[in-house]
Amino acid sequence: MFRKKCLPLIICIALMLIAACGQNAGGGATATQATAAQTTAATTTAAKAEETTTAAKAEEKTTTAAKAEEKTTTAAQTTAATTAATTAAPAKEDSKPEPLGGQVTVCVFDRGTTGQTQVDNNYWTKWIIEGVKRDLNIDVTFFPIPRSEEVTKLNVLMAAAEAPDICFTYDSNLICRYINQGGLTDLTDLVAQYGGNLKIVLDEEVLQYGRFYGKQYAVPARRNFISNTAHWIRKDWLDALGLKIPDNTDDWYAAMTAFKNENPGKVDTVIPIALSSGSGMGNMINTFTNYNEMTEEDKACLPEFKMPGVKDFYRFMNKLNDEGLLMPDFAIQTDDTKRDAEVMAGRVGHISTGGVIDYPLRNQPGLVRNLWATVPGSELVPYDPFSNPYLNGEHTKFLYPVYGIFAIVPTFSSHAREAVQYLDWITDYDVIKFLQFGVEGEQHKVVDGIPRLLDLDNERKHNSPSNSDYTITQNGVNLYGNKELNRKSWVMGYGEEYSELAEGCYQVGLRDARVPFYFDRPIEAAAKYSVALNDKASAMRNRVVTCPPGEFDGLYEELTKDYMDNGGQAVYEERVQVFRLMQEGN
Repeated sequence: MFRKKCLPLIICIALMLIAACGQNAGGGATATQATAAQTTAATTTAAKAEETTTAAKAEEKTTTAAKAEEKTTTAAQTTAATTAATTAAPAKEDSKPEPLGGQVTVCVFDRGTTGQTQVDNNYWTKWIIEGVKRDLNIDVTFFPIPRSEEVTKLNVLMAAAEAPDICFTYDSNLICRYINQGGLTDLTDLVAQYGGNLKIVLDEEVLQYGRFYGKQYAVPARRNFISNTAHWIRKDWLDALGLKIPDNTDDWYAAMTAFKNENPGKVDTVIPIALSSGSGMGNMINTFTNYNEMTEEDKACLPEFKMPGVKDFYRFMNKLNDEGLLMPDFAIQTDDTKRDAEVMAGRVGHISTGGVIDYPLRNQPGLVRNLWATVPGSELVPYDPFSNPYLNGEHTKFLYPVYGIFAIVPTFSSHAREAVQYLDWITDYDVIKFLQFGVEGEQHKVVDGIPRLLDLDNERKHNSPSNSDYTITQNGVNLYGNKELNRKSWVMGYGEEYSELAEGCYQVGLRDARVPFYFDRPIEAAAKYSVALNDKASAMRNRVVTCPPGEFDGLYEELTKDYMDNGGQAVYEERVQVFRLMQEGN
């Protein structure tokens, strides 16, 4: 255990010397690579992946829509009886022992969204503070951290021993780094003693992903929606050309070529395909990958650039760029601002939204809403065009893992017990429902047995989808563990105007989808190489896509060799070693 006065200096030094290590890090592996390296045993259809619970678990945790709606939450009852500023949280069983009390500071993301409420002092934070005080006798203070600076800010706070008692990160590499520095609290015994709701709602299915080196160093959120990849196309452009929505790669290429040559939108500058540096093309790379030529070990361990078929994917991307089908200067874009502006201006035919399937439907930046305003009658619709010839035309893609953001507790915190109690309280199904839907008639209405949020512009509005900044152990809607209710509620949450599009992109992400392979322990070589390799991989992608076609082969081989010689081979070899140990049950 670090002494508080020594920890800041040690972490500062370590952060300068140690590169990220990760449970899934492949030494420069991107999200595309990570999802591409999988085992056949993990392969499932999306429908099966969505139903991976045993009958016993379904009996324990899944209710019918009627039961979910009939279940009256004390949260809603209490809130309806009081004013917004003093609303009470759900009362707990009186038979429990007298609470130990204490205090806890909790990170909350400040997303900087226009019109958001004050993230650490609003209707929802007041409700939480009051409920936790009453039920646990614990004083809660919220600690804002800019979402865009999550890792940078957290590093600074950890180094100064000023981080809140409960911190959040999506970065498992960062967690490994903190553990190796002695900076995180082992929560194993505390979860066992105080984590009743955590063990029910998250279950071993999710909790296992918060274990590093055999100890519970993190509490992962349950990701209730694992659909990961979607693509969007201007259907009105297709209609103008008499074309159907493409369902294979050849038809997609023909449509993009027609967009460029015919300019069906009659715009000043037509951009058939818009992307940004790093945004990629979703699962398109998976549909070029020849999984039949790889062993299970290869699928799990090979770097992206060494997988059979991947070179052909980048050659095809190079062809698209050479023919003027890609957005100009995409490789120098550092974010999606330019891409989004072109979509909303009505100049773009296709975008891929891997990782955020509903991105065009979200209020910010509001791609569909603003496109409709700019081009009346326009239709940007989800579709699934890319097919894998090695797998009989399968639309190969990978799902999200079942876990989302990680909650961690620094070793210099003297409130680890309160932290786990808070996480457990926030994971109560009644608390989750109230925070996500509020009071019927005030924040939601019930339609066909499903709560649908009202469009609010007052202190009760959410600053993030499903109020996820406060339901921190849940990524997405969770109505008493009922997956069908969750899906319907998510779709209905976009209102009648967007519900068909929401359902469409959700289904695209599930079609022919596979479960990603998971390394159950850190890859230590990533501590030395992963940061540099990630930079090399990003630069390599841009260079091989934008180089003259005649230089592609030589450049691809040169950059792949450089990648492997400068850490890629070391990380690959360690992945192989860990994979074999896992296969042996070690």
